Amino acid sequence: MSAIKIDFVGLHRATDPHTRGRQFEGVLNRLFELHDMEPRLSYTLNNEQIDGSVHFETDDYLVEAKWWKHHVDRAEADVFAAKICRKGRNTLGIFIAVNGFTEGFFQATHAGGTPYITLDGDDLFHVLDGRVDLPELLRTKRRHLNDTGSCWCPARRLVASA
Repeated sequence: MSAIKIDFVGLHRATDPHTRGRQFEGVLNRLFELHDMEPRLSYTLNNEQIDGSVHFETDDYLVEAKWWKHHVDRAEADVFAAKICRKGRNTLGIFIAVNGFTEGFFQATHAGGTPYITLDGDDLFHVLDGRVDLPELLRTKRRHLNDTGSCWCPARRLVASA
């Protein structure tokens, strides 16, 4: 795990966003592989780009990964929700944005509820630093989504309540 953490931290110094994005997908793939989540790398399907997918417990998750200078906004939430809705009925999503999300992103409502959970750079660092176990974090976020309808539940909450 420490090698993945070193690579993740090193990406903060990367100057080319396209190279950083590809390397970030590789870091995520290694992290998911470490937890036996059967990651599938990015692919294109019917002119739709998917950053990847993973299998966790009984569910399949599409993965959307963004490493932008700014926070991810509602438009991206809507696009990702639509991608998920076009897949199997039990498909969920994990939206990862290293630099976080806008308030508008979290206020986005989708027909039938929010079909994804979110992670930001702080969540990833907590996992890579060994403060939070990735499967535990995903279970907590999924439960929080199902209980509250909110896709946002920071890893810091788990650390604070421990």
